[in-house]
Amino acid sequence: MSQRKYGTCGIRKLRFMDVQKFLIAGGNMTALVWNCARAEQLSVAQRLLAEVEQVGFVWEEDGVQCLEMMGGELCINATLALASLGGSQGSVRVSGAGEAVAFINEGVTRISIALPHTHVGDAILFEGIGYVCVEGFQNVSKEFLVAHARTHNLPAFGAVGYEGARIRPTVYVADTDSICEESACGSGSIALSILTGVRDIEQPTGERISVEQKDGVFHVSAMVQRV
Repeated sequence: MSQRKYGTCGIRKLRFMDVQKFLIAGGNMTALVWNCARAEQLSVAQRLLAEVEQVGFVWEEDGVQCLEMMGGELCINATLALASLGGSQGSVRVSGAGEAVAFINEGVTRISIALPHTHVGDAILFEGIGYVCVEGFQNVSKEFLVAHARTHNLPAFGAVGYEGARIRPTVYVADTDSICEESACGSGSIALSILTGVRDIEQPTGERISVEQKDGVFHVSAMVQRV
């Protein structure tokens, strides 16, 4: 997925033309930004992080919508957000995933994504993010997540505390040096599903993200609300 080339995006244009915000599974406020020059992305992301949990940048290439997250990481919830705009079905390309991601919108948004992963020690590692899943709800330090991101050479790393099917996720993104206790987490839900086999994962909001795996492809469904 090649990087787009756009002119400078001013604050006025961003505020009134190019930013859309979404809630996934009742939380995880996500901003998607269209037509932003790469040189502007870090400052734009940092401004928006005062209002949202994560930021992704979108452009079109060969008729396909492409998404790159603020730190180049994989983000299932931002993928769901972008897919929710795409009509009844189609595909998008996203950072942290090697193949196009198919989607269907039928009340909820459902994406199908091939996610090769490895299980190293207590960590589940995807191409664009890794997680440690820990039973029980505990506070997670930024230093802990930074160390794991560096050890595994990943752009982002998270911890998922869980009790049964309920989760409390925290994610660190290296490029923005940010840490967030997320109100909903798609990739963390996938990590927990891999570890425990649970399919319907209750988010901190009380709503659910559903995960099914078949032949190495994960089918992830959630309610997406445009704000």
